[in-house]
Amino acid sequence: MNDLKKQLLAIELEFWAAPPDASLYQEAFDGTGLMVLPMESGVLDKAQVIDGVQMSNAWTNYELIHERVLELTDDCTALIYEARAQRIGQQLYRALITSIYRRQAGRWVMLLHQQTPITT
Repeated sequence: MNDLKKQLLAIELEFWAAPPDASLYQEAFDGTGLMVLPMESGVLDKAQVIDGVQMSNAWTNYELIHERVLELTDDCTALIYEARAQRIGQQLYRALITSIYRRQAGRWVMLLHQQTPITT
């Protein structure tokens, strides 16, 4: 596994493990970033993401598999993978995920996060 992939997976795992206080999202989610989620509200800006995280339960189990990295530019990279995750009292959630990161001031911040549920 190359260094860039390791770096991005480490950040992505931090998001999955993050407590619902949303402090990680304050720091590591770009101010112009968006999340595209399979829910009625669908496309969320940073403020909406933070509100949603604070109102949700943390993931208790999660696994990222079939990870790939696609370098878009020197400072913009996509991380693509399958997630299997679960919250207490809920069914297993499976989705294909794409997160796009942009390098700012020497560190990677999430610019876009998109989830496509796997229903089969």
